[in-house]
Parts: sequence; C-alpha cells; structure tokens
Amino acid sequence: MKIAVYADEITRQGESGVKTYSLEIIKHLLQNDEKNEYTLYCRKDISDKIASQKAKIVVTGGEKRFWAFTVFAKLVKAERPDVVFMPVQTFPFLIRPKGKLKIVITVHDVAFLFFPQHFTFIRRQILQFHTKRAVKFADRVIVPSEATKNDLVRVYGVSPEKIRVVYHGVSGELLKMADKNDPRVIGLSGKSPYILYVGSVQPRKNIIRLVRAFDMLKATGKFNEYKLIICGGKGWLYEKIYQQMGCSPYSEDIILVGDASNNLLASLYAGATLFVMPSLYEGFGLPVVEAMSFGLPVICADNSSLAEIADGAALLVDAYSPEDIFRKVERILEDGNLRFELSRKGLARAKDFNWEKTAEETLEVIESVR
Repeated sequence: MKIAVYADEITRQGESGVKTYSLEIIKHLLQNDEKNEYTLYCRKDISDKIASQKAKIVVTGGEKRFWAFTVFAKLVKAERPDVVFMPVQTFPFLIRPKGKLKIVITVHDVAFLFFPQHFTFIRRQILQFHTKRAVKFADRVIVPSEATKNDLVRVYGVSPEKIRVVYHGVSGELLKMADKNDPRVIGLSGKSPYILYVGSVQPRKNIIRLVRAFDMLKATGKFNEYKLIICGGKGWLYEKIYQQMGCSPYSEDIILVGDASNNLLASLYAGATLFVMPSLYEGFGLPVVEAMSFGLPVICADNSSLAEIADGAALLVDAYSPEDIFRKVERILEDGNLRFELSRKGLARAKDFNWEKTAEETLEVIESVR
C-alpha cells in the first residue's frame, strides 16, 4: 500500500497532546511496518524528528494558509496513494475517485461541543466545521477512548462500526531523560516538595479550581513547604487564568513553567510528590498515563475519558469542587500507604499503554479500508 500521511502537526510551535500523538504514531508506524510505503507531507522539514529511511518526506507550501485543504490536497491527488492517514480531526478538500482513495482520521476530542464558552468563537466554528466533515467523509475514524467514541455516536450519529478505539501510548524515552537532581527543577522548586500539573493553560483544564484547592491546602498550615508547579503552554483564553493565579494569597508558591522540553518534563515528573489532572473534559489525558509511568500517585477528575484511562489506579475527584480536590490531595499527602498503593497501581496501569501497540492497532485500521 502507498500511505500518505499528514505530518504538518509536528511542525507547530509549542507542545500539545495532538502534536505528541502525531510525532509518536508516525515514528512508530515507520518503525513497525515493513510492508507499506509512506510519504509524509509537511510545510517544514521534519527529518530531524523522523529519522527514517522508510519514508519519503515532502516539504512544500511554506506558510500558505489553509495548507491542508489546498496544497496538501493537491499533492495527494497527484500522488494517488491508496490511503491517506490524518492524525488530526481534519478532512482535506478532496474529490476522490470512486472506490479508490481511502481516508482514515483521528478525532482527539469534542470539548468544543460541551464547553463552547472555553473556546473563542472563531476557534469553535473551525473545530465544528472540520470535525463534522471529518467524521462524515472519512472511511474509518480512530479515537483515543471509549468516551470519545460515545460522544461521536451520540452527537454526530456516527456508526459505532466506523469507529475504532486506539489508546495513546507513553514514551519509554521520557523515563530515560528523567533526573531528580536536574538543576532546572531545583531552581523552580527551591528544593521544596511539589504537586504537579501538566497540560495547556486554558479554561477546560480547570486550573483555577486546582489553585483554589491548593490555597485551602496551604491554609491548613500543615503543608507550608509545598509548591504547585503548572507545566504547560498558553492555551485558549489563558489571560484570565494567569490573572486569577496571581490573586492567590500563595501565588509565590505557584510556579508557572510554560512549555517544557521533554527532558525538563521528565525531570518534573520524577521529582514530584503528586500529580493532579482536574480537567473538565479530556479525549484521553496523556499526562495521566505519563505520571503513572513515573510511579506518581495520581488524582484526576471523574469525567469524560479520565476515569476510563485511570481504571482504578488513581483517586477520582469532582472537578467542580475545589473542596473535593483539596481533601483528596490532603489525604494522599498525609497517607504514605495510600501514596504507595496508588504508585503501585499506576505503574501497572501505565504498562497497558505503549506506542508500539498504538501503532500496531492504527495500522490494522489503515489496512482494513482496502
């Protein structure tokens, strides 16, 4: 098979779950697949990130707007592959020869439907337009959780048989990069113990309620040494969140890291006491699995895909209740046996997620459309 892959997400600035997924799934497809021929399309050279002799990399189009729908679509039409794989929830503007070109897309989440107030108007309209087209016209749809599959069936009426759940993986390379004595981590924490959050700074991530829970924790006077480290780039509507964090009476103990390199991220995981993911909605929640792979006790919200991904290996909280988040954090910090048990369960659960398995199952979907 000739497989065309939309690889432009890898060239984007900053870090995101979709970018991580795109990079890892492409790398592992190339590593695992000995049978098929791949062509990767992007606007900037990615040969430093995709070091493979198996794939042809086509770099073209520069900064042209709507590249996926114009330049990419034209190139694919000229190349005439058997299958196009879109690791993003976008369907290019393609007129397909009947019964020939097949398209497989990945839908990561539909948060914009359930939390429209957390997106700018323009962004919401763009996501709605592309996702609706993608699930309608794609031959197969990959999703990262049963929760997201159920959302697509319920909201868009997609046939369950058209959708395949393929969990994301966690990179073993991240563990190798970890250094608890990383001077950058020590510089951030001042050698103090810390609670860690990883993810973009945007309303859906529920960071303000996490900060309120942290305020309650500090107000007890029992955890004066603890800091809260927020690791993630600026997402949609981040400005108010930054302002509100600055109003915390313990703002000096709230550390904003911004986008972090993989080795700094690994060291932050390695040095943390506890990981908290209080999101209002996640299509998968990769940081939860990453934290578990480091043996961190995890608290996550009891909603969307998070409880499914945690599967009994994390303490669940009501995302809308800062009090509940506070009580669960306090409980874990005070109970060494609970920390040990959650660490043990998390390590075991994390083994269920690896990119080799993700690539193997993704290839099954791609080959099934022939």
